[in-house]
Amino acid sequence: MTVKKSQKAFTLIEILLVIGIFSILAILTLPLSLDFYKKYQLDIYTQEIVQALRRAQLKSMSVEQDSRFGIYLAEGNYVLFRGNSYAVRELQYDEIFDIPYNISLSGLSEIVFSKLSGLPSVSGDIILTNGNEERIININSIGRISYKIKLVSPPPPPPLNCWGTGGSCDSLCQYLNYGTLTSYYVNPGCATSCLATGSIYVGPSGFCSTDGTGNCYKMESPAVQYTSSSQGTSCRGACSGVCRPCTLLRTQSTCINQRGCSWVSGRCLGTCLSCSDSYFNNRVLCENQRICSWADTSWYWNLSNSQNGYNSYVTCQWY
Repeated sequence: MTVKKSQKAFTLIEILLVIGIFSILAILTLPLSLDFYKKYQLDIYTQEIVQALRRAQLKSMSVEQDSRFGIYLAEGNYVLFRGNSYAVRELQYDEIFDIPYNISLSGLSEIVFSKLSGLPSVSGDIILTNGNEERIININSIGRISYKIKLVSPPPPPPLNCWGTGGSCDSLCQYLNYGTLTSYYVNPGCATSCLATGSIYVGPSGFCSTDGTGNCYKMESPAVQYTSSSQGTSCRGACSGVCRPCTLLRTQSTCINQRGCSWVSGRCLGTCLSCSDSYFNNRVLCENQRICSWADTSWYWNLSNSQNGYNSYVTCQWY
């Protein structure tokens, strides 16, 4: 008699269970994989830019084709070029390299290296970021090229006592418009001019929205300042002009009326005092001297139009 052996197989429930386990593992590991890929991508493109900088530097140091070489960086790509600058480069020698859209560049945008010495035209940082991390490429004044890793700090919390949540506003977060920035004056005393010495925000208005959108402001440091200034009475002046030599004065009256001159034996002798001499320190003395004239140089100032305002404000945030 023949006995049939039973065959074992996976049931539908077992198959679904295995699929579910793998799905859960994939969901849990996907963010880690994406973060690792972004970090790896940022490192690769940072190293490529560093290598391009070093290539441009070596080409310049070896005086290849008797030229200088440099790197120009823009959003989305960078270019290794030949020439004294990117603007006057020789286009046919451009080497263009793309950068992914999720990596942004800031800092230095153009670096050209000197022939023989390899010294850079500028020193500073090139910063690459993917939103989570930064890579900072540094080029120092002697041409050393290096890079370091920096984690991007999270955004700061909202200002204390000044934020809105769930469509409502803090009691201190009430202005939709922080007003007009208006210049103000303080009394300079006796001065040649009265210049605006600061500014205040005048006339904040409105209330922040109740739907969690738009901007609102917390006004700080209330102040009363004068916003108009006009010239008042003079308080200082100067005597100017060129005095006429005593020997040219032909009459006794004109001679003795000019300080420094004297009438002797029918002739005018002496040395007239210059109009700028410290003796002529007021209008009367100045204008009594022939050919001298007085001009006001400083005044007292009248301040008016006092206005209530604020010295500063904080941008209130929805949180």
